Amino acid sequence: MAGRAAVAIGAPVGEQGANLFFPELMPVRLDKFMKVSRLSKRRSEAHEALVHGRITKDGRPLKPGYEVHPGDVLVIHYATKYVTVRVREVPLRMTPGVKPAELYEIVLRQAQDDNENVDDA
Repeated sequence: MAGRAAVAIGAPVGEQGANLFFPELMPVRLDKFMKVSRLSKRRSEAHEALVHGRITKDGRPLKPGYEVHPGDVLVIHYATKYVTVRVREVPLRMTPGVKPAELYEIVLRQAQDDNENVDDA
């Protein structure tokens, strides 16, 4: 096997590291997406939030193993606010070329106590 280079799944020969976004080939768990996109500091933190129903889609709480897809709209309940995000891309793994802020867009931010929109726009 000497002389053979590792190639990303689905990448044409000679383009090592290409095609890091394959939502249809390898689904990503929601708890891992939350960590990779930096919506949570640690995967265990995201897992706990999911187990306690603090992350929802269409009003239903999601489980840690939910498979994230581009276009999903998630409502995340943090300690003092609600943040609604739309998933743009789902990476297979975190690499230096992946910018966490480009994986999602913030649709709405609301303070928990007064339900006022606290969007920066």
